[in-house]
Amino acid sequence: PMAMAFLDRDWRYVYTNDALATVNGIPASEHLGRTVREVLPAWAPLIEPIFQQVVDTKTSLLNQEVVGATHPADLMRYGLVNYFPVCLSDGEVIGVGVSSLDITDRKQAEMAVRDAEAQLRLATEGANLGMWYWDVTTDTLTWTDRAKAMFGLPVDTEMSMQVFLEAVHPDDRALIQAIVSDLQAGITHTENEYRTQWSDGTVRWILARGNFTCDAAGNLVSTRGVLMDITDRKQVE
Repeated sequence: PMAMAFLDRDWRYVYTNDALATVNGIPASEHLGRTVREVLPAWAPLIEPIFQQVVDTKTSLLNQEVVGATHPADLMRYGLVNYFPVCLSDGEVIGVGVSSLDITDRKQAEMAVRDAEAQLRLATEGANLGMWYWDVTTDTLTWTDRAKAMFGLPVDTEMSMQVFLEAVHPDDRALIQAIVSDLQAGITHTENEYRTQWSDGTVRWILARGNFTCDAAGNLVSTRGVLMDITDRKQVE
């Protein structure tokens, strides 16, 4: 729910709803007639200058991301806050309106994803693996730096299917194109071996393991997986 409040020019609460009361950990009735400094003394030095700016400029501040703890004191909350001047018909500013949307769950989910990606990146780098992701719907190919290095490509290379195919050994390009066609036709490929040929003529063997995602109609949506340099094994064989 959207937390909302209206404060007068002395920063006293004239109105607050239950959602804001819950965030602050103070009943709505105990806000009324009290200043921000009385209700939220730790937050007042941060909030009051914002209120003053809104009143002085008669300009709203929208979608301000705010992070901090109110209630309980050990719970870090993230909010998307709007501050706007409340004016009479003659333009006189009589106070400040505030609306706040709690986005804590969304921010925690974003941080969890970033943490998971970082852990996966460390794991793949430690195992000397490259990773790829191909969004078929937008034809966007994403490779990790390690994957690019396996193909002799600079880390700033803008990846595409064309760049990938050009980095594959000429004798193996038909194989890769056939695999892509099979995937688009719904034929499964989860592991393949092929060669890459670098610009200096170096040839390396690559093992690709991955999976794919299709939509409800069975159309290929994306592929993802890992790459391993198996040149040493191939030379022994």
